[in-house]
Amino acid sequence: MPDISFIIPALNEKETLRYTLANLFKTVTQQSFEVIVVDDGSEEDLSGELIDPGKVIYIKNHQRLGVSKSRNRGARQARGQVLVFLDAHVCFVGDWLSKILKKRKQFKDAVMGIMTYPLTDIQVFWEIALSGVPPKKKIKSQPCYGFTMTSLPMPELHAISSKRFHSPFEVPIVTARAMIVEKNLFFELGGFLNELTGYGALEDTEFCMRAWIFGKKVLAFADTECYHCLYGPRSTKSTRVEYEKIPFYTEKYEGGVENAFRIFYLHSSENQFKQLIDFHKNLSGFSPNLSAILTDELKAQKEWISKKRIHDEDWLFQRMKKVG
Repeated sequence: MPDISFIIPALNEKETLRYTLANLFKTVTQQSFEVIVVDDGSEEDLSGELIDPGKVIYIKNHQRLGVSKSRNRGARQARGQVLVFLDAHVCFVGDWLSKILKKRKQFKDAVMGIMTYPLTDIQVFWEIALSGVPPKKKIKSQPCYGFTMTSLPMPELHAISSKRFHSPFEVPIVTARAMIVEKNLFFELGGFLNELTGYGALEDTEFCMRAWIFGKKVLAFADTECYHCLYGPRSTKSTRVEYEKIPFYTEKYEGGVENAFRIFYLHSSENQFKQLIDFHKNLSGFSPNLSAILTDELKAQKEWISKKRIHDEDWLFQRMKKVG
């Protein structure tokens, strides 16, 4: 039985999936592990990119489920006691996993994440994936959101500038592009929220919020490096020329506004949620379709959370502000 289960949802990411897997097999050498690739109804065949079929379990969704349900499907298939959720477009440097697992027993009740840095150049992504060594000069000049890597206003660089190198340290959330959690804890917390749809679903944000109010911690490791490829839309209809016109990764936030409302509904009081609806209406001129958002399943989820939580919404937002 493997100790670790890597779970990677993929949607039309043949090119980056290949190098993500190559990097994984290069940098994870001391642990017993399996890799679960959940193909979320890709238009292209991803099964030929698995590199080592003996260690990779390939699951194909016959209809598109979205990233949240795909991660959950992979978790249900996992045999390892530690789940590592990854995107299909990430790569790591050095013996990153061992650093985290050494502290595993100390932080079994925590959701853990890895310091991640964006890349906009697919060639740089390849170089790191295959060599395991980041080309520092190229990375520092990476354009992203109008900044470069030396001036990017992101939590990772904030941590560095604050000298928060004691590792790990508490953060409001960690992303599922590189998230580590004990399998028992993952299911104790209820997994990712199935009601969150599409990609860029904020499933990791909501999961971390739930961890906090259930009395757990969310931790980031400052002494690990993960590079996240911000590259291309999730459609085979897009051409390389179109890719080159995109200065950074254009994620498909399908239902993004609705997902944000779902999360706020779960983690706010009735009065707070009403205030949000009114604010959104005044700002945008229309109200969200609450009948489509507030499904019976979501209401049942809120009731379950209310029974299990040990902290209320005011505590949650104060806590996230404190560790942010």
